[in-house]
Amino acid sequence: MSITRFANTLASRRVWHLVDAKHHINGRLAAQISTVLQGKHKPSHHPGYDNGDYVVVINADKVKLSSKKKWQQKLYRWHTGYPGGLREVPAERMMRTNPTSIVKHAVSGMLPKTRTRTERMHRLKVYSGEDHPHVAQLEDPINKLMLENSGGFPWVESRPEGMEFPERRKERKRHIRARYDVEVQQDDQEFKIVANRLESSIPQRKRRGVIETAPRWDAGKTLNLDELVAEQKAKKFPGSRRK
Repeated sequence: MSITRFANTLASRRVWHLVDAKHHINGRLAAQISTVLQGKHKPSHHPGYDNGDYVVVINADKVKLSSKKKWQQKLYRWHTGYPGGLREVPAERMMRTNPTSIVKHAVSGMLPKTRTRTERMHRLKVYSGEDHPHVAQLEDPINKLMLENSGGFPWVESRPEGMEFPERRKERKRHIRARYDVEVQQDDQEFKIVANRLESSIPQRKRRGVIETAPRWDAGKTLNLDELVAEQKAKKFPGSRRK
């Protein structure tokens, strides 16, 4: 049985959406934009018919990434076509030179790699500032009516306005294992510490203050064996699992 899906012109009309990328994370925003470009948010969606909408993105130069270190880690690569023509640009530099390409690159990677991707990317309009030449399309009465009737696409902001990014979780304290070489001269219940050295294969342990917090005895000091055992039971040393 044949079914006519798009007999009504309004059912297949493309709607214009306006998105402010100021408080969005690039990847999560691109996932929502790709859904609108494909028309998957419409009840009339069909995989054999491209009924996606237009999306206008403003403030692309203020888009965020999931973490600050991604600005140096993420690289954009392309090839000029000549020998040795591989080019790499970090995200931080790309944001300064061409911020709109960051959003376009993310959306393009989330669209199906078919012939329709080029047409869908033409319906994506990205601008670095708040000014754009699509005011007439957005202010069209029919466009506004369709947005009101459908409720519009529920754009989810990664960070609401006025809310700052939460502070990064502090580094979890780890048990640092170190080797203590102690030379002693034992005599019955007393022994005398001759030398005390701290050896570690990881130099970061010294920077983290392990030497200051680790138990240390001065060379030449005489300790009683019973007192030392009682001290070890009462005090938890770094790296010890004894409770």
